[in-house]
Amino acid sequence: MRRRSIRFRLTVWYSLVLTAGLILFAMAIWLSMKHSLMADIDEALAARANGIGAFLHRELVVERAKNVREELEEFAGALPRGTAVQIRDPNQKVLLALEPGFPFPVTAIPQGRVIQLTWRGHDYRALVEQTERGGQLFDIGVATSLDAAESLLNRLLWLLMGCIPPVILAASAGGNWLSRRALKPVDEITEAARSVGIGNLSERLKVPGTGDELERLAETWNGMLARLEAAVKRLSRFTADASHELRTPLAVIQTTAEVASRRARSPEGYRDALGNIVAETQRMTHLVEDLLFLARCDSESAEMPMELLDLGSVVEEACCQARSLGEARAIVIESDGVAGAAVPVMGNCLAIRQLLIVLLDNAIKYSPEGAAVQVTLRDERVNAVVEVVDRGSGIPESDMPHIFERFYRARQNGSEAIAGHGLGLSLADAIAKRHGARIEVTSEPEQGSTFRLVFGRE
Repeated sequence: MRRRSIRFRLTVWYSLVLTAGLILFAMAIWLSMKHSLMADIDEALAARANGIGAFLHRELVVERAKNVREELEEFAGALPRGTAVQIRDPNQKVLLALEPGFPFPVTAIPQGRVIQLTWRGHDYRALVEQTERGGQLFDIGVATSLDAAESLLNRLLWLLMGCIPPVILAASAGGNWLSRRALKPVDEITEAARSVGIGNLSERLKVPGTGDELERLAETWNGMLARLEAAVKRLSRFTADASHELRTPLAVIQTTAEVASRRARSPEGYRDALGNIVAETQRMTHLVEDLLFLARCDSESAEMPMELLDLGSVVEEACCQARSLGEARAIVIESDGVAGAAVPVMGNCLAIRQLLIVLLDNAIKYSPEGAAVQVTLRDERVNAVVEVVDRGSGIPESDMPHIFERFYRARQNGSEAIAGHGLGLSLADAIAKRHGARIEVTSEPEQGSTFRLVFGRE
């Protein structure tokens, strides 16, 4: 099912909200007008009842008129048309009745409250008050027709209801135009984004200098494109470097096999050729395993169960294994104070040991013969820190930003890079990140380098 466009939905929602608002506004005006009219009518009824009471007082007390009924009829004749009046004496005898038969209440309404009733198909507002005049209690009832008020309210209602549809139509058309104009930059961004493919990731969207959501959207798109471009470049470089590294041992294996098969050789010759093939195969196997581990770390799918372990024991095991690596160059691994140091951390024992061996092997490679590599372990409450310090030539400042990149090998004293695949520090960095740890590096030329592995406990 095809979904409606945002512009259409915005127009519909705008129209619905505006319709509801106009209806509520019309209802508020109509109810306010009705309340105002009813209040004015009630005040007029109270004034008429008071006027009749004052007239009774003057006729009965002041002038002591003999024929009060005639005087009352004359007075009531001056009242507005549509007014019903009923005056009863203390014996409930009707002294005056304008609109005879009007159903006034028999008793006075409490506190002069006005009631609404229907008579002969018309609505009336009625008030019955009891007043004392000349020592006698009289019931004065006054009522007035609501025809004029209802006619005015009906005309107002039709006027309001008649104005709402054209206002809604005009507002909907204006809302559609405004939404189309407001969303035009979004359409432009969409078209520009569609034109970006794997071959032109360097292109960027035009950022409107509006300072609003559209500008942030364009900036976000450009940021995403920049990240995609960087990821694709890394992937391409990684593929090229991996192909280059794998091509060398494959070429050696092929060449060795071809040379060995050209003519008959002694058993020792065949053993040497097979030995070279095995060595290159092992080298290629290690390279492939490292690449697979890095790929699993990138996808966060590597099985790496975590448990509470003693970091001191893991560091000491790594140092013992690394000492054999340094024997050929008489490099000593100093780990005084590490054995027996109970520093608990959450992690994977094999992975952390591999990380430490990478750091130690890296320190051994870049240290001069007969030098010492110092390993220290500190428990800093918030962090557990392992430091590996060598006394080599240091890392050139130009190489420092790239040492954790895959297949990158720093050069020593401007000479060729140290032998290796350039995956060691990438592996170490990947393992550290899986443990929520970080590797900090400081180096000074001709003074050596310090690799600091920091495990956070927060």
